[in-house]
Amino acid sequence: MDSNFEKIAPDTETREGLYSATRSDPGNWTSGIVGIGRLVGSMRGISAPTMAHWLGSADLVTPQIMQRIDHATFMAISRAYYWRALNADAVGVGIDRMLFDFGFNAGVSRAAKQFQQIVGVPDSQIDGDIGAATLRALNAVRLEAIAGFVARGWAVQLQQDLGVSPDGALGPLTLSAVNKQAMWRRLMIYALASRQELAYRSFSGFMENGDGWLNRLNWRVKASLSDLDALALA
Repeated sequence: MDSNFEKIAPDTETREGLYSATRSDPGNWTSGIVGIGRLVGSMRGISAPTMAHWLGSADLVTPQIMQRIDHATFMAISRAYYWRALNADAVGVGIDRMLFDFGFNAGVSRAAKQFQQIVGVPDSQIDGDIGAATLRALNAVRLEAIAGFVARGWAVQLQQDLGVSPDGALGPLTLSAVNKQAMWRRLMIYALASRQELAYRSFSGFMENGDGWLNRLNWRVKASLSDLDALALA
């Protein structure tokens, strides 16, 4: 499958701001901890610690360096540290965007571990590495298992997509429709959306930033479903 990175990463870039140096944001400090290291800011969603990793030393990261992060640098860093780290090429259309954008926004490890949980990787083996074992689990996971992670509100949206009575309960009728319409990727997108929403709501900054996070989630889901629709028409 051709990589969707060149299409998806610029969309994520548009959701990120340009240069910011807010003292209360740990991502703007070279250490990743407020008050420790130097306040150099972030740019296009690239944090100061990420840039320090990219350059090989926090000593090389300055406000001027952060301000000069351009589109090409964003693309290079996001491919290396987010897209490849999430093995996004291997998980397929729709799922790739859900993992990549959430991983960029809320952490690669968190995105990967949620995915591993949904596909049935045993708890003792959930390590944030979407490797061969996780991909085998993805290929073997049953619809009923994925459905168990879909929250009621997202379940209603899935049922509306399928033309099933939207009662929010993903029972045999809905899962039969998923199977007949080959909609398992759509089911997975809604399962990921459910887990990602739970994560956002658990964050300490939700009262202040929650509306923006949920708006981004809704955009991510819509875009991922559009990717699936485009694939079906190809």
